Amino acid sequence: MKRRLLYYTILLGYILLNSACKKDLPAFNGTAIIIGGDVRVGPCEGGTFIELDGHPNPGSQNAYFHIGTRPADFNMTNDSLPLKVRIAYTIGGICGTVNITRIERIK
Repeated sequence: MKRRLLYYTILLGYILLNSACKKDLPAFNGTAIIIGGDVRVGPCEGGTFIELDGHPNPGSQNAYFHIGTRPADFNMTNDSLPLKVRIAYTIGGICGTVNITRIERIK
């Protein structure tokens, strides 16, 4: 009886600790293609550009958006572009920049 009680106590402790340590990540809300860098200088120009699937940029004649922010742990090189990704994002700012909160490569 004591052995069974100890087993269930350890199991309950493990379940509680495991569920308490998980982060709530934002859900992906689309797919996109990171096109690459642009060295132009000026308002709303330059930086890295992304094309959101099914979401044209209403503020530009181009179909792509400027990437405003992205997670620091997401690394990419010019050799790997264009790059298909799944992202969680918001669009904002004067230039309609895409702020990425979560990103994952599609293999």
